[in-house]
Amino acid sequence: GRGFSAPPLPAFATETAELGKPFQDFTVTTIDGEEFTLSEALKTHEAVYVNLFATWCGPCGMEFPYLQMVYEEYSGRVAVIVISIENNDTPEMLRSYRTENSLTLPMAPAGSDWLAQYTEAYSIPVSMVIDRFGNLALRHTGAVTDADAFRRMFDAFLGDGYTGTATYEGIPKAALNVEFPSDEALSAALNVAGG
Repeated sequence: GRGFSAPPLPAFATETAELGKPFQDFTVTTIDGEEFTLSEALKTHEAVYVNLFATWCGPCGMEFPYLQMVYEEYSGRVAVIVISIENNDTPEMLRSYRTENSLTLPMAPAGSDWLAQYTEAYSIPVSMVIDRFGNLALRHTGAVTDADAFRRMFDAFLGDGYTGTATYEGIPKAALNVEFPSDEALSAALNVAGG
């Protein structure tokens, strides 16, 4: 035999992430020195939220207080990973950034620009949810400055009722909180004189 052979090129070398399709498994090393692997996170969580940002990005910083709040509420159900796609954002810079912004969110440098290319992150921040089936189920570009919007992003993929991949290009809309009229009220309204 020849002995050593080069590993095949990873799928993301040519493909890009598509809504409703399997998201390429990846591993990043967090600024706390822990390995975060998508497939491993999905074994213990109902969904994984991935945030792409850079320390120089103003709108990115605007959404972190809201994400931090919701991260604390959902930590047992939704794994969160915040990844800088700026190659100059060193682990030291990310640690300072996290401390200065009073965050505990798991953060990591991308390590290379494959993630930016794979997700076609032409502008940041980008929010993505990979559902329990390993599919890219939600993608939203732009700052999310509302905790309820993050909750809707997470809630859409939680619970026993989530049995197949649902896709969202953007943040799921708030459900209308309207009570349906009773049969009596409906009947009275439909049978009003002159109706």
